Amino acid sequence: VCYTFFMKLIISNSSRGAYRGVMEQLKTRLGESNIVIAPDRFTASVERGVISTLKLESSFGIDVMSFTRLANKLVGKDIKKCLTPEGSVMLIGKVIAERYKEFKYYGRVAMSEGFASELYAALTAIRNSGISTEMLSESMQKMSPALKAKTQDIITIYDGYLEALSGRHSDSSTRLYALAEYISTHPECVATTHFYCTDIYEFSAPELEIIARLSKHAMSLTIGLVSGYDNPNRRIYPDRVINKLKSVCGDRVQTERYDEPLSPPIDAVSRQLFSYGVADEPAENGGKITLRAAKDRHDECLALALDIVDKIQKGGRYKDVEV
Repeated sequence: VCYTFFMKLIISNSSRGAYRGVMEQLKTRLGESNIVIAPDRFTASVERGVISTLKLESSFGIDVMSFTRLANKLVGKDIKKCLTPEGSVMLIGKVIAERYKEFKYYGRVAMSEGFASELYAALTAIRNSGISTEMLSESMQKMSPALKAKTQDIITIYDGYLEALSGRHSDSSTRLYALAEYISTHPECVATTHFYCTDIYEFSAPELEIIARLSKHAMSLTIGLVSGYDNPNRRIYPDRVINKLKSVCGDRVQTERYDEPLSPPIDAVSRQLFSYGVADEPAENGGKITLRAAKDRHDECLALALDIVDKIQKGGRYKDVEV
């Protein structure tokens, strides 16, 4: 069988439809080498789902793993010893202890308990967004003096942390960037394997790098995502992720719709729950769903409480209610 390297985007009006579309692609390649990438916390449930959906007795030829486990599988010992989150916090604490006298804004709180942990969360978000210290430095020109001082301190810690990692350790982001580089330099490691992504609705910068390499070197790559299409609620759907994937993979993208029919109540929720148009456009749902607009959270909670009281006064029980 001859395959052309590409990425297929399965887009659907529901997460179940996107998942089923990915499974349909996998079903045509049973007996070949397949790797399904899923969120780290849900790999076991996804593996059970693959077996039950495809009606298999075993998962031979199908591996379900996260991006991190894929890095361990392909790169293995070539990745420097990986720090746990706690280890990364300790390393950042060491950098802060060495450089806090250089700080322009955080000098008084830098050595306080919990500061290193907060900085770890911030630095991880920055790295996973693909933002470098050079980009931070360039953006400082338009900042207020206070924000500029904060940013300069973050750059100081960021640089020190990367320097401390260099050549000795790796962290979760480093490991993923290493995988992307490894696929580029060793394309044969994925050349005979089909890859699939399911139940992931946001990709970090290093994960996008890995996807770009897989779309170029793997036998095939299939990703399932939900789209808002022309839905009034489309702003809450991950269409921006679809655009990112198309951007990083260029002309190696094929798109296929795999919509599923939605019952009137579910369709009402899908189209109008956060659309802010419920008062003007009541949804047809057979009386199963009531959608109301409230001006703020207080009024929203008040309306909910009144609904519950009304139900109780008509003979209902509190245990019949879930919030």
